[in-house]
Amino acid sequence: MSNGALLLPYPHLLPTSQGQLRQAIADSGQSIVGEQSHHPEIDDVAAQHAAHGDPAETDYQEHDRYFQVRRTLRTPGRAFLSALVIAQNAVAENARKNDLDLIGDDDFPQLRTGFESLLHYAGPASPPAVDSAPTRPAPPSDQQPGRNAGDPARSATATAAAERWLVGHQLFFVLVQGSITGLNCFLRASAAGDESDARAALRVAAAFMRSSAAAFRFASDFAPVDYEQLIRPAMAPPAVRAGFSGLQTRDHAYLMGLFAEVRVMRAKIGAARLGEAFEEFVEATIAAYEAHQLICARFGGDVLPSLRMAARSGGRSAAPGVQAVRQLMRARLFALDGTSRDTTPRDTTPRDTTPRDTTPRDGGERR
Repeated sequence: MSNGALLLPYPHLLPTSQGQLRQAIADSGQSIVGEQSHHPEIDDVAAQHAAHGDPAETDYQEHDRYFQVRRTLRTPGRAFLSALVIAQNAVAENARKNDLDLIGDDDFPQLRTGFESLLHYAGPASPPAVDSAPTRPAPPSDQQPGRNAGDPARSATATAAAERWLVGHQLFFVLVQGSITGLNCFLRASAAGDESDARAALRVAAAFMRSSAAAFRFASDFAPVDYEQLIRPAMAPPAVRAGFSGLQTRDHAYLMGLFAEVRVMRAKIGAARLGEAFEEFVEATIAAYEAHQLICARFGGDVLPSLRMAARSGGRSAAPGVQAVRQLMRARLFALDGTSRDTTPRDTTPRDTTPRDTTPRDGGERR
């Protein structure tokens, strides 16, 4: 990893079995981080292969460039594990350097839940080294927790805000790949009739979803004024094309495709045979989307449309970003289990700063 760039495998190459994961961990050993030193020309070849016949590739590449992600075809299992280690260590280091207002003490260990679940699932092997989970830093003596949130003086820390936005999202992308890996293993184990392995793999996917919810909260833990003055303008022309969106993420798009496969497999083997594992994954998915709603509300998405919606409306009025995230969540849950379930109302606004959101869960997307 150099200059902030993170090397990720293409999602269709991620591991599909417990054995593949165990082998990737064993092959990596303590030198796993070295996988990130990659020849750029290899990545160029990989991009050409991935772009063939894929009309969405332009969007995917733009999103990767903005968040400083490079892709590779080589040793995808090792590349995934390496990116997971590096991204988690980067987040831990960022937390140590900067004060935090939004996320709570429980979020720090949750950032590691997916990684720990993966190691447990893979079984005996020498695990790659990951920085210890950061403890919640004490605020400076002249400040109190929460004081910085929304304070215009916080704009002086714009560089720190941009770094947190970057490393938090990079971790999120690797965590999505972890969920993909868990669902890959679930589908393969289910096809082989190994119900125990299938349930365990679903729990791995759920653990990564829970970690991704914490990553969302981490990525947005800076003052709204910094988002408005620095982050949002960087996601608009001329820096990127109009309508820049999280929907341009290739990993998330691939994960959504797996949801339909999981739904078919669940119907084939019978929901009862999965026990509580499937519901755990659904609840973790809901938690991830609700964390996305928190970002929207924190940065004005309870009033403003997403960049994508604003571009599509041609400057005319559009639904608030929070509403769009709810609609998106509902659509994804339907793809996953065939229902348009409403969830228990949860708090999707910054903690201790605004009233609790009690509107029905009816649907969206925001950036």
